[in-house]
Amino acid sequence: MWPALFVIAVAALIGAHFYWRKRARAVEDQLQRLQRENEEARAQEVRARLEISTREETLLNSISEGILFLDTQGRISGANDALSQMFNFSASIKGKTLLEAFRLHPLVDLVREIEASGQQGEIAIALPGAHQGFFEVSGSILRRPDGTGVILTFHEVTRLKQLENMRKEFV
Repeated sequence: MWPALFVIAVAALIGAHFYWRKRARAVEDQLQRLQRENEEARAQEVRARLEISTREETLLNSISEGILFLDTQGRISGANDALSQMFNFSASIKGKTLLEAFRLHPLVDLVREIEASGQQGEIAIALPGAHQGFFEVSGSILRRPDGTGVILTFHEVTRLKQLENMRKEFV
């Protein structure tokens, strides 16, 4: 009787071993499938973010006005090509403060006013020296997931000022 019970117990253990081995393979296969799906989802997310980023950059660079983004610390987090052309920036201004990039205190005052009031603001500035020109600058609060920043829009009105001066001289 004991030998028969022993054979039955061994057979049951072998059967349990094969059952659990089969279950372990099924779980491993499912884990590998889920890992592949996860990698595919991550790749799709990266492609989607790249597409959105490219679309945003293309949109910003198609605008003729200069656009400048400031982060929560008041540093430049981005600018479009039109701004770089307006002010003849040869190097990147990303990460710099307004004073470092522009050396114009009225811009800093405008940003402080916008941050304090939470309202939009506008100023007109004239650039002295080699980059002589006239600009209307408007700004507003930019809400981001990491905090609030400021967006400034530069509209060049140099040609309008020149035409106005010509009109005044003519009159």
